[in-house]
Amino acid sequence: MKWLKPLVLFICVGYAPVLFAADPFDIRGAWRPEQYRLKDGPTHQVTGLITFTEKDWSVLFLIIKDKEPLRGSAEGGTYTIEDDKLVFRHLYNLSGGHGVEGMAASDLAMRARDPKM
Repeated sequence: MKWLKPLVLFICVGYAPVLFAADPFDIRGAWRPEQYRLKDGPTHQVTGLITFTEKDWSVLFLIIKDKEPLRGSAEGGTYTIEDDKLVFRHLYNLSGGHGVEGMAASDLAMRARDPKM
């Protein structure tokens, strides 16, 4: 999958400025993930960034093995807090990469949903 490294570069260079273009007082939190645990049990080492603003969220993560990215995902959307639950609305998704335990190899997939729907 020769497209994976250019994709990672595009996401890091092209997506990051948009991520940080928000009013600095609107950023509610940012985290760097270290592990990604699938509900079936496999756990993978990752790197990336998770951010929350007042109403929006975004996540970029890359599964890393032997210091090389194997697959990645960039997702985002809106969220609400309902009682004691954090409810995500997925509006954007870009993902793909090599197969890893618990996930088959997949070609680049892109989805964008209308925020008004």
